[in-house]
Amino acid sequence: MKVCSALLEELEERSLDSITVSMVCRRAGVNRQTLYNHYYCLMDVYKELLLQQLENAMAD
Repeated sequence: MKVCSALLEELEERSLDSITVSMVCRRAGVNRQTLYNHYYCLMDVYKELLLQQLENAMAD
């Protein structure tokens, strides 16, 4: 999902504790409600991102 990609891009620029839902939504081009329709909180997006990265690493 593009929200995970947006979070990854934000993480390249700043630390996780300084990233807000608004920042991720703006970068992903979605509104807050869209994010909350799929995730409970920003940490859930982070967990999905980590799982994706792990799956990619294991596939290589």
